[in-house]
Amino acid sequence: MPDLAPNTELLVREVEQLRITITALQKALIRNDSEFMDIEQASLLLGYSKSHIYKLTSKNKIPHFKMGKHLRFVRSELESWVRRYHI
Repeated sequence: MPDLAPNTELLVREVEQLRITITALQKALIRNDSEFMDIEQASLLLGYSKSHIYKLTSKNKIPHFKMGKHLRFVRSELESWVRRYHI
């Protein structure tokens, strides 16, 4: 009989990632009318992981600003950036 533990662990990780994604989507839908976005919303809009967006911001390759210690994005600037660089 095959060992199911590795498959179970993989499924648990995938379910957890889905839970995180669903939560982020719910938050984004709640605040969808706002022109300003946080890192989670920017991640959903662009289809990039948060860590990749952090890398882009650290290299000033993506439009952003800081509110205190939090990164913020302007939706129209991100949409323009996507059209310009077609990433």
